[in-house]
Amino acid sequence: MSYLIIKAVIAGYKYAGLQDGDQCNCGDSFGKYGKVDDKQCNMPCPSDKRQSCGGPQRNSVFKTNYVGE
Repeated sequence: MSYLIIKAVIAGYKYAGLQDGDQCNCGDSFGKYGKVDDKQCNMPCPSDKRQSCGGPQRNSVFKTNYVGE
């Protein structure tokens, strides 16, 4: 999971959203569709099965701490 967040930082994004265990979506804002129950983000990350990486049509969102311009 951390390598996907690093890719988001390098690309200059504030957030990384991981979906379906291995899809990374990046952006500078999130929350357009609201928050769902954490139980819906039940797909394990490929690199760390203890970590959740979203679910079907659900993103686990992580702040990248990118400060930017």
